Amino acid sequence: MNTLAQQFLTENERHKITQAVHQAEQITSGEIVPMVVSHSSEYRAAAIIGGFLLSFLFSLLGTPYIGKALWLGSNNMLLFVGCFLVLFYPFYVLVGRLPSLKRLFLIKKEIRQEVEEHAVTSFFQEQLYETREKNGILIFISVFEHHAVILGDSGINERIDPGSWQEMINHIITGIKNNRQCDAICEVIEEIGRTLQSHFPIQADDENELHDLIIR
Repeated sequence: MNTLAQQFLTENERHKITQAVHQAEQITSGEIVPMVVSHSSEYRAAAIIGGFLLSFLFSLLGTPYIGKALWLGSNNMLLFVGCFLVLFYPFYVLVGRLPSLKRLFLIKKEIRQEVEEHAVTSFFQEQLYETREKNGILIFISVFEHHAVILGDSGINERIDPGSWQEMINHIITGIKNNRQCDAICEVIEEIGRTLQSHFPIQADDENELHDLIIR
């Protein structure tokens, strides 16, 4: 079964993104690397919270009916606790396995932290810091969270404020939510290419030092 990252882009869309990187790198020596991962964390706490809340709600609603049917009364606390214990694990598993349901129990602050940490780790794992001019730039997309991060190497950060990427990040996130992720990513790649051009113009001996697209 394909992962979320593998389902995120079709083969044709991957080709379009690769071509967008090639075109952007025709005008800049900057190395642009889009990277797509399925998720940045397992978020086990979300599954626990979801399992707890759903089992509590269904137990609360179901206890009166079950109690009446079993002649135990509609407010039997032991019956409520029994229902809760029986329902918790199935709901815990269900929330853990359904991304759309699990996402409802995530904390926004935790999402940002986990995705940013994974992006930084990936930046070093993929050796974006080893380019000749220290001008590698990572477009990191975590599918489950519908979140993105853009990280530049030290050469880029010395000349361009890292906060200036936020509008592009928002553009990608909006594109994902509107099911036009490929177009949004390509548009951001094109914009990054233009931004880097004035600081890192293409060199006669320029080489493609990094991957054009990474799917994990």
